[in-house]
Amino acid sequence: MNPTVHPSEEVLPYAGATSPTDITTGAPNLQLHAGWNLIGDPYPYAIPVSQLVGVSAANPAQSFTFADLVSQNVINPYLAYWDPSVNNYRYVQGVSAMMQPNRGYWIKVQTAQDLTLNFPPIWDTFIPGGRAAGDAAWTQTANHWRLNVQAKANRGQDNENYLGVSTTQTRTQQIPEPPQGPTQDLTIWFDGAIAGQQSGLAQALSDHNGAQEWRMFVKSKSGGSVTLTWPNMSTLPGNLGFRLVNPITHQTVDMRSRTQVSFTAGANSTTEFRIQTTAGGTLPIIGSATANAGRIATHVPATLNFNLNYDADVTVRVMTTQGTLVTVLRDNVSMTKGSNQAAWNLTRSNGTTVSAGTYQVVVDATVDGTTVHKTVNVAVNR
Repeated sequence: MNPTVHPSEEVLPYAGATSPTDITTGAPNLQLHAGWNLIGDPYPYAIPVSQLVGVSAANPAQSFTFADLVSQNVINPYLAYWDPSVNNYRYVQGVSAMMQPNRGYWIKVQTAQDLTLNFPPIWDTFIPGGRAAGDAAWTQTANHWRLNVQAKANRGQDNENYLGVSTTQTRTQQIPEPPQGPTQDLTIWFDGAIAGQQSGLAQALSDHNGAQEWRMFVKSKSGGSVTLTWPNMSTLPGNLGFRLVNPITHQTVDMRSRTQVSFTAGANSTTEFRIQTTAGGTLPIIGSATANAGRIATHVPATLNFNLNYDADVTVRVMTTQGTLVTVLRDNVSMTKGSNQAAWNLTRSNGTTVSAGTYQVVVDATVDGTTVHKTVNVAVNR
């Protein structure tokens, strides 16, 4: 089956169905065409995808295992299935995955030639029963990492989207974005290529680290408020910075210091963003900091001016020169990149006025769990 639109149901229920009679002889062949095809497990138990065999029309005299077809760029190794419990797609690593019964799987043929897929007799330990399908475990390292980007709106979400770096086997780890689900209101994909063909990707991996850019598109059917999040940012290498850029408005968000961003989408609209990585990390830096003296007699407050290189959570404390806390001016308050200010009315935390003298203002700025400090002397005059 290779529809131009997603069917209303991928697996149709059928009352009175009986077990297939070809378990030990193999199910009938499936004819797949270039692009997306919807297939299913013909047996009443899970089967290993690795046992499937294919014959390409480009080489009809020879059959190949599923792994061979992947290595030759005939098919993509990832299978996508629709999970109605979350109204979203899930992905399984095709070479090592188990196909579950009563579930439809999208598979992409990446060549222009047709592919005949054969289900051979299944020989596996303890069949029937099967094992749970699932993607191979992913371990985050400096040269093998991926960022999860999720979109959520009132009428849907799309959570299985990744960009990142894999210095080995990048080609076989790209996941093409499957056809939009029957009730899917929101879709994310990244601009990329598989086997030299331009394609929308649900997982877009580069083969090198450092500064680079991914183009990301968010499609909304019904429109309205859409929120983008990146929940696994804390697991990524700390020496990389991440920016989300709107190429139309040029608005830039530091993804290390923010956990989400919202925008308003039009009905049947597609909004483009750019996600950029920068070398050198996102260590917060407090730039120039100056303090203006306060005067008790005329009730002139002391003021502190300072610059941040990132949006950060900021705490500002007034201390004596001996290190005793006088008062807190800002307590873990979110402040934006650029110029910021804090004013002190020359009182202690209990409301009493301090004596004239020299005090210290300490600024703590925290970005993605990393905190830096800066201390400035401030005079209090009578």
